[in-house]
Amino acid sequence: MSPTIEVGDIVIVKETTEIEKGDIIAFKIDGAIVTHRVQEVIENESEKTYKTKGDANKTEDREEVKEQEIEGKYCFKIPKIGKLVMLFQGNKALLIIMAIQSILIVCIIRGNVEISEEEVQLEKAKTKKAKPEKARKNKKGKHFKT
Repeated sequence: MSPTIEVGDIVIVKETTEIEKGDIIAFKIDGAIVTHRVQEVIENESEKTYKTKGDANKTEDREEVKEQEIEGKYCFKIPKIGKLVMLFQGNKALLIIMAIQSILIVCIIRGNVEISEEEVQLEKAKTKKAKPEKARKNKKGKHFKT
């Protein structure tokens, strides 16, 4: 769809049934989402189909797009963000993400342990500053500490 939509752009579409010649639509073919421009709207008795073509392609798509295959009509694009998404696809990206998560978990655990040790030290300091124990006698006259 270059130059309108470049590789790596994220396309935002809106569900609609109002599609005309010249509109850019996103549709699903064999599990993949394709974004092409409508060249012709064909209305048959039972269904509506669309002939499409990518702006950078020389020929129209071989198969017509059926209405139920349409994901939506182009609203706007977010340039280049898709490249970041593409970076995180595949096995290498999965390993990188897992490594980052592991590092973060270790940092969090270490941070909690350090905080716990600090809390222990603070608690010890508090007990040292506590008031001296008083000796009391119980009913039988024996001393005990409170």
